[in-house]
Amino acid sequence: MRTWLKKIIGEHGQGIVEYALLLAFVVGCAAALFSNSGLAGGIKQTFLQVADTLEGIQLPQIDESNYTDEEKQDKQSMDDIARAVEKAIRNGDIIFSDGYTAFLVVQKDSNKSFVGLLTERKVIHGADEAPHLDGNILNSQGSQTNNGSAVSGISWPAGGKPDGFSWTAPNPNGSVSMTDMWGIVGKYGSNGLSSQSVKSGTSGYYGVAITSNGDNSYTTTYYRGSRTDYEHNRGIYSSDAIGSVTWTK
Repeated sequence: MRTWLKKIIGEHGQGIVEYALLLAFVVGCAAALFSNSGLAGGIKQTFLQVADTLEGIQLPQIDESNYTDEEKQDKQSMDDIARAVEKAIRNGDIIFSDGYTAFLVVQKDSNKSFVGLLTERKVIHGADEAPHLDGNILNSQGSQTNNGSAVSGISWPAGGKPDGFSWTAPNPNGSVSMTDMWGIVGKYGSNGLSSQSVKSGTSGYYGVAITSNGDNSYTTTYYRGSRTDYEHNRGIYSSDAIGSVTWTK
């Protein structure tokens, strides 16, 4: 009996998974009909969720039942950032040293100097495209190791910056900079960097932190707070965390 069951599961297991994903998509589309974000937005999110399941992408699960439409849009933007960085890690495009964190921030105020670097290095095509991006790379003590420079605890693989990454990296054969991190979001994200802006009227910024725990384990944490100008020299405001997930490469 046990052998027979194994045979049946082996022959039909893939089909069962496909049916389950199809069912999840249909249910998601039905939910989109009643969603405040509209049918098109709901269907897009359902597609992304199914793709995440197929690719093994894991994102923090946040209770959005009391969120406004604008807060839901900010959450989707955080998902886009986290999804892009996780894809790059899983693909081997970037390598984290143990204990290091990439903290990507979108704020209401503009960081003109950092946006200038993004423009200079062709991550964006002008300050008006994405004026609200910021962030930092932090070591295990929470101290700043990088802003726009190429000194950090995150590096390119042995062959250097992968082909297809079209922006200018300050150190294409060594350390990854914060501008490179936003380049990765622009490459792998589904919405583009121009969509990254704070929509909620009660939030000053939102951010996504990806931390290497060692042994191919990572933690992704979402942050949202009232500060309109993220001060990278102060590290991460732990009290602003709204959810996290730990995953394995």
